[in-house]
Amino acid sequence: MEITIDEWLVHYISDPQRCEMAFKFLDKVFRKCDKFVTINDKGLMQKIYQMSRDSANWEPASRRIAKYFFASFMVNSSKFHRLDPSTINQLPDDLRQQIPNDDIYLVETAMNTEAKFILTTDGRLKERLSGWKDLNIQLVDEFLQEYDC
Repeated sequence: MEITIDEWLVHYISDPQRCEMAFKFLDKVFRKCDKFVTINDKGLMQKIYQMSRDSANWEPASRRIAKYFFASFMVNSSKFHRLDPSTINQLPDDLRQQIPNDDIYLVETAMNTEAKFILTTDGRLKERLSGWKDLNIQLVDEFLQEYDC
């Protein structure tokens, strides 16, 4: 399954209280045939680049999980796929108008995958887009319980 994620993963990795949950999730994705998808040089990628710079100053557990993420996902195209922005199909205007500007890349990413799946902590985004049957948006806490993390 292609999983479109937003910045929550970076926040979970950096948070000493949530980093172990982030690791369990990453490990499960790695062991399954699932992968992360995002648009290159957009919101999530900018946060990941920032994480690569900041993680040297983090608590040891978070730093270890950041290293695992980079080694297991960022250099592994079967686990992390970066879409080329020039190849992205644009969103329909009626959908685009319902999305905050900061989240357009997220929905564009999902709509350009087979799964059309977004995993987020943004309950307002899920509520706004609940009428779009093509999109499957799940909140992180609920999904992690189902995903057995």
